[in-house]
Amino acid sequence: MSEISQLHQLLKTELNDWTLRTGYYLQLDHDLMGVFPALMRRTRKVVVCLREDLIRNVAAHLPARPLKVIYDSFLVNEKAQVVFSLSGLSIIPEEAVKRGACHLLTDEEFQVLVGKRRQSPFMWAPGLLQTR
Repeated sequence: MSEISQLHQLLKTELNDWTLRTGYYLQLDHDLMGVFPALMRRTRKVVVCLREDLIRNVAAHLPARPLKVIYDSFLVNEKAQVVFSLSGLSIIPEEAVKRGACHLLTDEEFQVLVGKRRQSPFMWAPGLLQTR
């Protein structure tokens, strides 16, 4: 399968390796409009986990800031470690299908990433995150 980076590409393929799952991600808790999620430092993709305890472990490796754990429905390909949020598809479908893939973080990858680096492999989004 070729690399899928936007949801509209996925809608044109077979969904054999994809499942609908609840996923968890972090975002800063603030009174501003916009979303500031936790990102993978090396790829700048939003970090999503399939277990709440794992995303809380990610939070421990981020600079201390007020945060909230968000859960949502995702199309998940565990083999490729890629997820797509399904929020907003029925409200603004033409924009939602342009959204980019998020990174699915596994327990194994988390252990490797935090064990071998001096700098955290995670970061807060430095500004408003675009969904395209």
